[in-house]
Amino acid sequence: MSLAGDAVEHLPPAPIYHTVYFELDTTTPTPESQKLIEGVYQQVADYPVPEVVVIGHTDTQASTAYNMTLSEARAKLIKDNLIAHGITPEMIRVEARGESDLLIPTADNVDEPRNRRVVINVR
Repeated sequence: MSLAGDAVEHLPPAPIYHTVYFELDTTTPTPESQKLIEGVYQQVADYPVPEVVVIGHTDTQASTAYNMTLSEARAKLIKDNLIAHGITPEMIRVEARGESDLLIPTADNVDEPRNRRVVINVR
């Protein structure tokens, strides 16, 4: 610590990563995610000058086009909630991945709850 001196105190905070899971074919977070989500929003709001990337995902149920739209709707819901918690809209970027970036690889038309998610990256 003595070699680094005050430099360590001026390092930016570590990035934050959170995942919110969703019910099948909805923009409704699962009950487990619902219990944690307010704390996530508050942690992001407390982050000094956050740059937030919100990435929506789906499982492979439904068509590719439908899943892209659903993943975008999920990500926009999280963005709107972050804005409601005081994050400036210009600091939030939304990405939709649909079923193209599966956490758990599956065949088409497979119901996989861990793929129905929004990832929140804060740096």
